[in-house]
Amino acid sequence: MLATPDTLVQEIEAGLRQPGRNLAAHPVLELLDRGTLTRPQVRGLLTQMYLHVREVTRWIAAAFAACPDPKIRAMIFENLLEEERGFYSQTKGHPELLRECVLAAGVSEDELAAARPHPNTSALIDWCELMARQRHWLIALEGLGIALETQAPAVFGGIGRALIKNYGFTEQTAQFFLLHVSVDEDHGDVNWEILRQHAQGEALQRELKEAIFKTAEKWWGLLDTWQAY
Repeated sequence: MLATPDTLVQEIEAGLRQPGRNLAAHPVLELLDRGTLTRPQVRGLLTQMYLHVREVTRWIAAAFAACPDPKIRAMIFENLLEEERGFYSQTKGHPELLRECVLAAGVSEDELAAARPHPNTSALIDWCELMARQRHWLIALEGLGIALETQAPAVFGGIGRALIKNYGFTEQTAQFFLLHVSVDEDHGDVNWEILRQHAQGEALQRELKEAIFKTAEKWWGLLDTWQAY
């Protein structure tokens, strides 16, 4: 049955609160907050996050190219400007900010260049690639945007604060995570508004929910990768 925009949002929010999708409940956040992750484990987790984040602008750009609505394209373009260049926050591109964070953790340039995705990270990257290239533009955009950006203020904010409290980071070297508290609150609001306007059709709504939930589950898997170090 076709859901109203409000009902669809409520169903997605409820689904993202389920175990394995609610990223703010991932155990790694508590471990970081308590300082019980070892420094190699922190370096490993941050490296895996970087290997994913460095690809994100390509997927946003794919949604931009496929979107038929000029107003929505303008919103996506603004998101791209911030992600790729730090245009609105007057910082740097978000992948570069995370790269600096990884280096501050003690990973060398050579080590980062040689780093390979953990199978969980590869699964997330492959899924995002599939959404970007083989799904409806709204799924390409919101399968990633709502699954992560609506949860990022709590998740990334918690990681950033823990890095400063327990691992010797500064606000500058943890900037990638702290920045996403405010930036992704704004992006999250935009994502919900786009979904409300364009998630028309029962099949598209069903596919959207499945994509959003699957992305969250695969992000949960990425957060598990500290265990490999």
